[in-house]
Amino acid sequence: MTPIIVDKMTNEEVTSITIKEAQNHLSEIIAQIQTDDIPVIITHKGEEKAVIISLEAFAFLERIIAEKEDEIDRKALHKAKQDLEPTTSLDELKKELK
Repeated sequence: MTPIIVDKMTNEEVTSITIKEAQNHLSEIIAQIQTDDIPVIITHKGEEKAVIISLEAFAFLERIIAEKEDEIDRKALHKAKQDLEPTTSLDELKKELK
């Protein structure tokens, strides 16, 4: 595999390999990921196409995404409640109509 590099966006260590390398060394890649927990980026014709991460990293990302979605939902609900016009109960409406 190619040497470990540093991802420019996250500043974390990653390994970048070609699809062919991934096909030829998949079991080794999985073992390395489980041991080092370093993502492996898969490239094709020089372009990054996919990433292999540990199951723990995947679970962490899923949890972070779910928490962020919940936060967005809570904010949207709060805003929707604030945007509601004042309501009138049925009894109040009956009194107004008399």
